[in-house]
Amino acid sequence: MHLLVVDDCPTDQQIIKNCVEEAMPHAMLTLRSDCTELAQLLGASAVDCVLLDNNLPTASGLGVLNAFKSSASNRYPPIVMLTGTGNEAVAVEALKLGAADYLSKNGLSPEGLSKAVRGAIDGHRLRTQLQRHHDSLSRMSMLDTQTGLRNRAAFEDRLEHLVDSAERYGRAFALLVMDLVQVAPQEVPVACDAYMPEVAQRVRAVLRSCDLTFRLDQNRLAVLMETGGKSPQVSDIAKRAIKSMRQPIRFKDTDVFFELAVGAASYPESAWESTGLIRAADRSLELAKASGSGFEEALKRPAVKQRSWFKLRSPAA
Repeated sequence: MHLLVVDDCPTDQQIIKNCVEEAMPHAMLTLRSDCTELAQLLGASAVDCVLLDNNLPTASGLGVLNAFKSSASNRYPPIVMLTGTGNEAVAVEALKLGAADYLSKNGLSPEGLSKAVRGAIDGHRLRTQLQRHHDSLSRMSMLDTQTGLRNRAAFEDRLEHLVDSAERYGRAFALLVMDLVQVAPQEVPVACDAYMPEVAQRVRAVLRSCDLTFRLDQNRLAVLMETGGKSPQVSDIAKRAIKSMRQPIRFKDTDVFFELAVGAASYPESAWESTGLIRAADRSLELAKASGSGFEEALKRPAVKQRSWFKLRSPAA
């Protein structure tokens, strides 16, 4: 256990040190007389708990707590506030600002200090575990368990974020929507969950590291090109995704071939908000399915916002 004591009074430092040595003899103790560079010290060493005096030369303990709270204080260890006077208002304010406990230095005992420190550490550990569990559940709720891709909820959340960011900073990005349909052999229907993991792997293999892939529905994927979402880059990504599906997927000793169609929409050419981008990508996807040609890209018309669509029919066995 590593304890950091921040107190400008040498006498109080010695009292705290004596209490720690008696009640927690195996604890490592670091003493500081002010809070200068406190954040850097905490970041550089593994401190389990901070014993913080409220009255310091350069700042108050309440001020330190408030600064930690305003800058992601969950990254810091628990703090037990110490004061020379039993001020109830200060105690309440300290707890509101995130202090794990509050102790008066008047009559400070080894047992009382040990109880406060261990309670602060245990409480912090429990909150950390609960937060990790919550974060894990949140990630799971955003994942498609069959493919390991992000799901529709994650897609909608990320798309909204991209639109907001693009509008604020004047950036461009593109949305690709991909549909996969089995074309041969028709007499051997394959459930989508049997082949989508392989499809997801092939598509991700041809994308850039900055592109995000999502599974929207059973046979539908989406790709968000967060950088370089111009027509040549979109066309190149679409062609590579289509090419990745030229080889059949082996299923129960049978080569199964698929047809891949890709629709694309770009911000801000196709639309300025998320629902409009989705509609534009869906329209170009339907045009790709209906066109019947191996590969198509929409003609650029000055009066019409730019849209692209692509399609490739894989050869049957």
